[in-house]
Amino acid sequence: MPSTIDYSQTGSHDYGTFMSVTDLSLCQRPSERAICKSFRKMISAAPPPLGADVSESRIGGSGYRTYYLARVDGVKLEGVDAATVFLGGDTQDAPPAGSLSLYVYARRGSNLIQMTTGVGRCTAPPGPNEEDAAYYRRACTNPTVLARANAAGKRLVELFRLARSRA
Repeated sequence: MPSTIDYSQTGSHDYGTFMSVTDLSLCQRPSERAICKSFRKMISAAPPPLGADVSESRIGGSGYRTYYLARVDGVKLEGVDAATVFLGGDTQDAPPAGSLSLYVYARRGSNLIQMTTGVGRCTAPPGPNEEDAAYYRRACTNPTVLARANAAGKRLVELFRLARSRA
């Protein structure tokens, strides 16, 4: 991962809610360049398919895998050049993931910004022999979960509100 500056809420023990910021100039090594390229692609390209492993696009957080679940369109981050907001399933084990996080990926000039917060768990465990994608659709991207993600995202962007850029 490229070097980042990490921010969290003062006095909070919620280690799953944070903001990481890096600059493209810090993406020097081949592995760092790959992460920064994947991060930028998440912002600019079409969303990946349901259940795609997007772990190598994160600039913050390590020791777990993240699987793409759904775009969250109701969350807007002001003061950036481009952004995407999505629901991810996180796990340290093999998929399917049951722990949910909201991810905000943004670009502001040469800065890459990742904001993350927990959204809880999927609404039900996977069924026996249920395919990962079917489980994600049924229990992890249903209207109840997406409403929780939307609310969590709005709190997150308010918590880490960006200062207006000086033009």
